[in-house]
Amino acid sequence: MKICQLDSFIEEDIVLALGFFECVHIGHRKLLQVSQQKAKNLGAKSACFTFDNNPQLVLGKFRKLIYSFEERCFLLKNFGVHYALYQQFDENFCSLSAEEFLQKLFRLKIKGIVCGFDFSYGKKALGNAESLLNECKKNNIPCEIINEVSIKGEKVSSSKIYDFINEGNIYQANNMLGEKYRYVGVVNGGNKVGRILGFPTLNLRLNNDIVTPKIGVYSGEVIINDKTYNAVINVGARPTFDDNRTLVEAHIIGYCGDLYGQSIRLFFNKFLRKQVVFDNKEQLSKQIALDVLEAQNG
Repeated sequence: MKICQLDSFIEEDIVLALGFFECVHIGHRKLLQVSQQKAKNLGAKSACFTFDNNPQLVLGKFRKLIYSFEERCFLLKNFGVHYALYQQFDENFCSLSAEEFLQKLFRLKIKGIVCGFDFSYGKKALGNAESLLNECKKNNIPCEIINEVSIKGEKVSSSKIYDFINEGNIYQANNMLGEKYRYVGVVNGGNKVGRILGFPTLNLRLNNDIVTPKIGVYSGEVIINDKTYNAVINVGARPTFDDNRTLVEAHIIGYCGDLYGQSIRLFFNKFLRKQVVFDNKEQLSKQIALDVLEAQNG
């Protein structure tokens, strides 16, 4: 997959999927599937529009991202997208009128456009899916609008998935994502507390731009060298050891090796329990052993 700025010149014909695609959830995937099929039918390449920063911060709303731009591109590549066209969401971009935004798009060799029913664009979001459809007709560009995707009557959205992650409701988040939620980070050195307890852990550097799941203990998985290992993931501090730093750490069941400095994806299965302050390390070790059994059972 090629990653290009929106203003880049692309020689190939493309079918463009419009959105933010923050976490590539099942609604996004439906949109991408339609755009990819159209691209195949027209002999074009599939392309996707996204932002390389956090639009919420520019809009004055303090909400972290679910996935970074890099992880989003990783997901889009795995989904088979040929081009990721990115734009920085800043004051200049926000000031573009709906017409000016479309002028940017129509400079590309677009053979088709696909967007969601709630897609908006331009200053003050004055452009919408209906106006996009009308403008595409004027320019002889096929445009398809995808209806709402919902689960049991609840609209699938990135904001809802964000709330689920914040609440520790990983089951619901995974349903909307269409795969297991992942936390990505680089392994760094810790205080070797896990080794003392008999359950060595890897510690991930926190990304301040990415949402951290609710504090607690989770079951999950880690893929190392194409092999999947069950894991117990702890999010939060180490209250039993008077360590108040927020960490994301994981005990990988059945793995022995050095992963320092490597980027790791922790896949979350479900929330196991809240964090508890134990009277001593022996009690904590017994509880972790129970967590490991539960994680092994899925």
